[in-house]
Amino acid sequence: MTVGATANLTLGHIKRHVPPSSGLDEGIAVLDIAQDFLLAHLHQVGLFELVSFKGGTALRKLFAGSAGRFSTDLDFSSADIHGDRTELAALVAQMANVSLGPFTFKPAENRGRWRIGVTSGFGNPAVSLKLDVRYSQMLWMGFMVRLRRP
Repeated sequence: MTVGATANLTLGHIKRHVPPSSGLDEGIAVLDIAQDFLLAHLHQVGLFELVSFKGGTALRKLFAGSAGRFSTDLDFSSADIHGDRTELAALVAQMANVSLGPFTFKPAENRGRWRIGVTSGFGNPAVSLKLDVRYSQMLWMGFMVRLRRP
């Protein structure tokens, strides 16, 4: 089944996603929920067999939930230190060029840096997702992602 194919997301759900005292607008909630759709898709297409999800967004999504600080960064790491980081980032961007439920993701590269724009019927967030791919010999990172897999 395709991620988001049966999603019944409403504007009320998005409004409830933003804590009232946070000062955040609904655009951030749209982006946060869009991240969930995109990460589920990237898992479904096998990206996490090649890379580990790391960084602040990973910690928040895996452990803190909506209580954590929101970040637009999607940071990935690969244990293959001899690989080409640019090629791997382009592969991730290619996998992220997709429509899922109410969201459309459009990666764009500028001077070797990738960003992923998000559009939806709920509004188009003013900021985009930042994509970063690094190589690291810290093999334990893959273990952290695998802890949360079904």
